[in-house]
Amino acid sequence: MHNNFKMSPQTYLNKIKLPEILSPAGSIDSFKAAIQAGADAVYTGLPKYNARISADNFTFETLAECISYAHIRGVKVYITLNTLVSDSEIDDAVTMALEADRLGVDAFIIQDIGVAQKLVGKIKAQLHASTQMTVYNNDGLKVLHDMGFTRAVLARELSLKEISEICDAHIMETEVFCHGALCISYSGQCMMSRFLTGRSGNRGTCSQPCRLNYKLNVPDSFDNSDKKNNKFYNASQIFSPRMSPADLCSLTYLEELIKTGVDSLKIEGRLKSPEYTAIVTEKYKNAVISIGNGTSAHAEIFTEKDIEELSVIFSRGGFTSGHQLSKMTLDSITANKPGHQGLLAGKLLSPIQKVKGPVSIYKAEVSLFTDCLSQGDGITFEGAGDFGGVVNVITQKGNKKELTIAGKPPVFREGLKFYKNYDADLMKKYSKYYAPNTELRKVSVSAEIYLFSGKNCILTLSDCDGNKVTAESNLLCDFSEKGIAADDITKKLSELGGTPYKMVSVNVLTDGKSFVPFSVIKELRRKAVQSLSDIRKERR
Repeated sequence: MHNNFKMSPQTYLNKIKLPEILSPAGSIDSFKAAIQAGADAVYTGLPKYNARISADNFTFETLAECISYAHIRGVKVYITLNTLVSDSEIDDAVTMALEADRLGVDAFIIQDIGVAQKLVGKIKAQLHASTQMTVYNNDGLKVLHDMGFTRAVLARELSLKEISEICDAHIMETEVFCHGALCISYSGQCMMSRFLTGRSGNRGTCSQPCRLNYKLNVPDSFDNSDKKNNKFYNASQIFSPRMSPADLCSLTYLEELIKTGVDSLKIEGRLKSPEYTAIVTEKYKNAVISIGNGTSAHAEIFTEKDIEELSVIFSRGGFTSGHQLSKMTLDSITANKPGHQGLLAGKLLSPIQKVKGPVSIYKAEVSLFTDCLSQGDGITFEGAGDFGGVVNVITQKGNKKELTIAGKPPVFREGLKFYKNYDADLMKKYSKYYAPNTELRKVSVSAEIYLFSGKNCILTLSDCDGNKVTAESNLLCDFSEKGIAADDITKKLSELGGTPYKMVSVNVLTDGKSFVPFSVIKELRRKAVQSLSDIRKERR
């Protein structure tokens, strides 16, 4: 949880520029979860012209509400207009952008150059070049800069060295992906879905053919030395995912990524759950804060538990560094399932025992690799199919465990591995991040109140960003020998429950002989909080 952040993005500490954490939101719940988990900015989409058309995208009404929610809490909002647009659509796309700009969005993430050119000079929001533009060198950034862009989301194929060289040129702000799904093709250049299904990734409707199962037709003349011990050439006639990359996870080398000088770390996942958004955002935000505080030891930047929780919430059986540390190899391709597998948990030791009853329940003797399973957790067995289920009972049997599972039993094979793909306690914890009236993230405020007999009571409220508001009572302060204790006034002003604010200091200025009812002080507090929120809602 982040009640008071120790630093904000772009803070320089120990000569490291700290980037913003940019989180995905495919729904209102995900939007709130991202902010409560510590995001500095959130990106989302409107019903058209974005690369995730199947997400629960925002209407203008819900967007307006979310912009206010974000800005009050010091968070920026970016809108994705990151598809190619036809001539017949461009006026509609521009009209949508103008309306979103009127509502106060902070930036548009754009792929289509024609849309960008029509927006330059007409909007207050910034223009960010989408990764779909395949920008991978300084010449590309110079062209974008001349066109009016202020940030480029760099191509995912770049190494840390190449990213650093681009950032060192200081042409414009840079953004890179730090976590989430990867495309098998070059950023913005894949036409496989379009050719096979008529659904284009550059139009927001990718059918993800790279996640399907394929078999290899390997010529007999192919060099056998290249096939040896290779999971793709062995059993080449078996259908399996052969073009499905593991998800990117940079947490283990985040300090090196930050040292490149990037301005923004982007988390992929607008089609993921709100819990996913909250967990991934919090892990990366905490790591950035640790690095900014001077921590360099990996054990203090992230823990093994962090990686395990990231694996459980979504992973395809492991993670990859993509192209950032070195060019992506075949080891980064998921060999078993293209979708969520989770954390490797154990292996099967003996044949399945089915339990009689109307529900499909079975028992399995297993060896656990880590003590990571609890009642209510979900597991899935390796290989094709949806074999696995929910763990109902865990029983110790010598050095083995017996799991009672509700679900679909696999065909027995000794040593068959299984993964934990659902953590009941983890989901319960992070579902609170988007629950109604949740305020895990607080904006620090200070108050100063004037209480003098015969004069109006005046309250000044200031936030950590330099905003200041004043509220004045209609009622004059009465004379009183005892007055009001400063501690009592401080207590009343600090009662900010249900608001996104946290009182850090109160200065009471009084002659010691003045009195007003506490109801007046509470009303002044309410007015000041509302006025401060009205100011913070505006685009910065």
